[in-house]
Amino acid sequence: MRHRNALLEALELFRDIYPGITIGNMIAFLYVCENEGLTILDLAQVTGFYLATASRTIRAFLEPEAEGVLSPELGLIKIAQSPRGKTIHLTAAGRRFCAELQAIIAEARPITSATIRAA
Repeated sequence: MRHRNALLEALELFRDIYPGITIGNMIAFLYVCENEGLTILDLAQVTGFYLATASRTIRAFLEPEAEGVLSPELGLIKIAQSPRGKTIHLTAAGRRFCAELQAIIAEARPITSATIRAA
């Protein structure tokens, strides 16, 4: 028995709402959802991105008026100064979107061999 592919459904939602988003962008956002307060260096290490790639990726998620923002200016992430340096946090919109993704994944229903034959 396996679960319907809730992860793919969540990624499709991401792509539907934010056309042109890359898998790398999605991965970075999901890491921030799970680990708010990461630094750019932390993000680079957990994703395997180069530091410059991690920085560019996060800047695409900033709000349009944020310093250093890059297109597409998604408004899901903000950067705050902390004793550890610049840390990455979700905006209110980022929290809502993260919750929506988590709900899709949490609702995964088992797929049994009978379900597969019926399809």
